[in-house]
Amino acid sequence: MLVQPGGAVVLGAPLALALWLHPNWVAFFGVPTPDAGLIPNTPALVGFGLAFGLGALLDRRRDLLERIAARWPLHLGLALAAGATALDLAGGPNPRLEPITDPAIKAAAAGAFGVAVYASSLAAVALAVRFCSGHSAVRRYFADAAYWIYIVHLPLVMVGQVLVQDWSLFWPVKLALIVGGALAASIAGYELLIRHSFMGRWLNGRRVPWRRRPAASAPSPAE
Repeated sequence: MLVQPGGAVVLGAPLALALWLHPNWVAFFGVPTPDAGLIPNTPALVGFGLAFGLGALLDRRRDLLERIAARWPLHLGLALAAGATALDLAGGPNPRLEPITDPAIKAAAAGAFGVAVYASSLAAVALAVRFCSGHSAVRRYFADAAYWIYIVHLPLVMVGQVLVQDWSLFWPVKLALIVGGALAASIAGYELLIRHSFMGRWLNGRRVPWRRRPAASAPSPAE
């Protein structure tokens, strides 16, 4: 059931309810970040917890990945439709940066956002399995580095914003510099600090040893 397109509705319903019950939910910002204390807020606990549960299920039942991939157009179509609806209800090009007060609009926005979260997750899995399941050393490397990048990207992005805020550059250039700089720093940190150390085993389940140059062959006695 969960791997069908309707699974996004089933998974999205608890998140939608948690968002609708959250008193100060700003729809444009999605799931409220759990950064106000050690106890996570309910929408973050529900949203991230369900995503973790879905990942654990797929890890145990990898045969379901092919069934998800076979329905990639449906997952992608639902993700685009629900995402566009959620964005429109959040204000579209002129986002509402305050909580929604109308209960009906808030319910619709929460529902669309909940479905969009899991439909897009299933669509991403489906597209990856369908079109990127072959071996690629580059994709394998970035997949290994992804968790580390997720952990460290936020402070790097914040530093980048501070550095470029007074530069007289068009904003897309600033954005490219921040994203590119944060990505480069993350990859460098992963390669030098994580991939080949014990931290690589903690984050990825395996440690990749440093490549060693092959030892020069010893000269034969006849030489």
